[in-house]
Amino acid sequence: RQSGAPATPGSARAAWHELCAQLGVGAHVARLHWRGLYDAHTARGAAHACAVRAEMCLARLRPLLRMARKEAGRIGLDETERLAIELALIFGHAHARPRALGGKRAGYAKAAAELDRLADDAAAELAASPQAADAVARAARLLEALGADEQHPPPSSAHGSGSPSQAALELAADLELAPLGWSHARHMALADGAEVEACLDPSATDRLGAADGVAGGTHADGLVARSTERAATVRRLLSAERLFASEHLHSALDAQARSNLRAELRRLRDDV
Repeated sequence: RQSGAPATPGSARAAWHELCAQLGVGAHVARLHWRGLYDAHTARGAAHACAVRAEMCLARLRPLLRMARKEAGRIGLDETERLAIELALIFGHAHARPRALGGKRAGYAKAAAELDRLADDAAAELAASPQAADAVARAARLLEALGADEQHPPPSSAHGSGSPSQAALELAADLELAPLGWSHARHMALADGAEVEACLDPSATDRLGAADGVAGGTHADGLVARSTERAATVRRLLSAERLFASEHLHSALDAQARSNLRAELRRLRDDV
């Protein structure tokens, strides 16, 4: 768990405190919920590697937050929707893996529940700022859409306060997949991190092996099952007509993402 020392400029923690300040959330509540977000990242690994795992995850979050701000400005989203996207990105990153990468609906439900806790703890501040309250409500709807079964969230038919625009929904979904289009080395580090996450907690992969129908499922059986499951996800992504909804991110990231996915699939075939 990180200390109460000042946040390093440019860090995910600094971005969180800046976001809370923009929402009018007090410093005490901001610190309390940062501890919860940080602990959610550490919970993905074994006790001896908690801090390492958290820092790996947060290192991915920092560039995504920068991309969120840049893309929101580029497509003309208003300040409320930008704040909503950043909130959804932070809470979703802490509690859920992207659906398109094999994540489960329960992770998004947990993220939404923790966002509700923030709204409760900062109720007085949010009541004084209709924009902030609207941003939190839109973030909750974004998490709900991202937790849907579809690769891309369903079209937004709602309008008005608390309802994200279709452009915001598409950007939030694209940001989840953006790491697929990073450099080959960064993508493989991301894939390795997911494998390390599985290895750190043998009981998780043991359960996966048993759940996959392997008699007396072992740790090794679980890893094979996980690789098989991931390979199926990669093939599904590669079969999609497009990975990114926005034309800009499609042009910027699609070709690299598909190259990375094909390379990962070749490696997974060797593992299974």
